[in-house]
Amino acid sequence: MCNKSFQAMGCLTTHLVRHTAVTPMSQADGSCELETQVQKLESKLGELCTQFKTLREDVSQLKSGRLAAIQSDPVVEKVPEKWRVSSPTYLSPQEDPPTTPTPSSKGSLFKANANTEAEIKDQVANECAFDVAKRKGLNKLLESLHSAKLTESNPLSNAIFNNDFDSCITLLKHNLCDREEAQNIRPDILCYVLKHIQQRDAILTSDIEIITELCRLGMDVNRCQCCSKSRMELVMNIGSYQLAEICCEYGAKVTHDNLITAIKGQHIKIIELIKHGAPLNTLDSQRNLMYEGSAIFIAMQNSPMIARLLLNLGATLDFHYSVNRALNSKNINVLKFLIQDCLIVETLEKSETYFQIVESGETEKIQLMLDGGLNVDKVFENKTLLMTAIDTEIIKVLLNRGASVNYKTQTTALINWLSCEKTREIQRTYPNMSKQKLEQKILLTIDLFLKHGAHVNATDVFGSTALIKSSQSNFSFEVLKRFFGKGCG
Repeated sequence: MCNKSFQAMGCLTTHLVRHTAVTPMSQADGSCELETQVQKLESKLGELCTQFKTLREDVSQLKSGRLAAIQSDPVVEKVPEKWRVSSPTYLSPQEDPPTTPTPSSKGSLFKANANTEAEIKDQVANECAFDVAKRKGLNKLLESLHSAKLTESNPLSNAIFNNDFDSCITLLKHNLCDREEAQNIRPDILCYVLKHIQQRDAILTSDIEIITELCRLGMDVNRCQCCSKSRMELVMNIGSYQLAEICCEYGAKVTHDNLITAIKGQHIKIIELIKHGAPLNTLDSQRNLMYEGSAIFIAMQNSPMIARLLLNLGATLDFHYSVNRALNSKNINVLKFLIQDCLIVETLEKSETYFQIVESGETEKIQLMLDGGLNVDKVFENKTLLMTAIDTEIIKVLLNRGASVNYKTQTTALINWLSCEKTREIQRTYPNMSKQKLEQKILLTIDLFLKHGAHVNATDVFGSTALIKSSQSNFSFEVLKRFFGKGCG
C-alpha cells in the first residue's frame, strides 16, 4: 500500500474516535443518530479495507505476471483498466483520497518487497547508470564508453580488443563510431576480428554481424593496415563462404592466390568465388601461361574432384606436363583422373602423350599408365601401342598386360614390325646399333609375337603377309625362315 493510503486510513480512524468521544451516550434523542453514523462509518471502513486488499493482490499479480509486458515498453507503460480503482467519495473534502499505485513510468524491475508505487519509485531513483545498463543488458557497452571517456580512447577499439563483439555490433549498428577514427585504429580492427575468428572452431552469428557492420562502416576490405596478408587470404584460411561473400559484396578482390588457398584447404564451395573475378589461370611477366604452381596444378595434386571443377569452369591444363609429373611422382590417383576422367582434354593431345611415352621406352611409366587405366590396345594414327613400341621390354610388358597381337588397323603388329618404316624408327632410336644386332632384335620380337599367337597369314590393307613384307624389306634368310613350316603363304 502507498503512504497516502495509510494516511487516509488514519484520518478515518481519528474522525471516528472524535465523533464517538464528544457525543454523550446518555442523550436518548441523539443515540439513534450517533449509532447510525457509527454503522455508516464502519461500513465505509470495511469497504476501504476490501479495496486495499484487492489493490495489494493486484500489485502482487503485477509483479509476478506482468513484468514482461512492462519491460517490453519501458517508456510508456499503461495500467489495464481493471487495475484502476476509483477514488473513494466518502472522505471529507479536507482529506486526501488514497492513490492507486501504478507501475513506474521508468519501467524498472521490482524488488521482491516492492509492493507500492513509492517503493518502486525509490528503487528506480536509487539506480545508477550502470544498474540501468545491466538491467537492459548493456552494462559492457556502458563500461566501454565510460572507460573510453576516462582514457580518451576509442570505445570501438576498447570493445574490440576486449573481445566484446556484442558491444561492437551495437556501436556499429547505431552509427556511434567515426569512420575515419575506426580506420586509423591499430592494430587493424577488421584484421584483428578475422584472426580472432580463425582461432575458434566455429563461426558465430555475431562474427557474421560484426564483419558485415565493419564492412558497412567502410573498412578497407582488400588491404590490411598492419600485416602483409590480404583480407581474403584470412577469410580463405577460415574457410567461410559466407564471410567471403560479405567481403566480395563490399568490393574485396579475389586473386589467383586466394583460389589456391581455398583449394589447399579443400574449401570446395569457396571456389565458386571465381564469379567475383578470381582468375582461373595465372600469367608470368611475359604474359605466358604459368602452369607450375597454378590453381589447376595444385588441385591436381590435392583433389582431382576440385581439378575437374576448375576444368569445367575453364582452367587451362597442360596435359603432357601433368601426365609426366604424375608418372615421375608415381601418383596413381592423378594418373587415373587424367586418363579416365579428364574428358575435357581432347583425345588427340592425350593419345599423343601416351604414345610418346611408349616410344621413350620407360617401362615403369608404361606400367603406371596401364595401372592408371590406359587401354592397352589404344589406337593413335592407325597404330596400337604394341605397333608403336620399339623397346623389347616394353613389347613384353604390353603383351603380358593383354595387348592383342592380332589387333588390326591398316596392318598388324607382326607385319608392321617387318616394314621398312619400322626398321628406320629402330635405327633412329638406336643410331649406333650394328646391322647384326638390329637383325637379332627383329628376330627376338618376331618370336615374341608368334609365341603370343600372331597370325602369319594375316594381311595389311595392301594384301601383304608377314612373309611378303619381310622379303620386301630385304631381311636375311634367318628372318624368312621364321615363317617356314607355319603355313605361311
